[in-house]
Amino acid sequence: MITKASKLIAQQAGEIKSPGSVKDMIVVIQCAAGKDQSAGHMLTENRRKVTFGADPQNAPPDGSTIYRHPDDSALSELSWRDLLIKYNRKYKDTVSGNPLGLLPACELYKPRPPH
Repeated sequence: MITKASKLIAQQAGEIKSPGSVKDMIVVIQCAAGKDQSAGHMLTENRRKVTFGADPQNAPPDGSTIYRHPDDSALSELSWRDLLIKYNRKYKDTVSGNPLGLLPACELYKPRPPH
C-alpha cells in the first residue's frame, strides 16, 4: 500500500516527479532501539535532545531528552521533519559542516545480532 507519506518521502529523495507514479515502493522504518549512541540529536530551543520514534508517548521518561514523532510540531508551524530538511539544506556543502553531529540514516542504525 502506497501512503501519502511514502510518496512525499520518495519525492523529497528525488525518486519520483509527481504523486501517483510510485510503483512497488517499500518504505522501512526501523526502531530506534538500535541507534548509534554517539549520533548527534536535533535540539529544542532550551537545548534538550530530541529523539524520534513512532510512539513517543510510550518512550521512557528522561529529563534531558524529549521524544517526538518527526511530524510533530517543533517551532511555530514547522514540524521536526521540516526543521531537519532546513538543517540539511543549510549545512550541505558548507565549511561549518554538521554542528549537531547528525548521521545519515544508513549510518544511524545498527542491526541487532540474531537471537
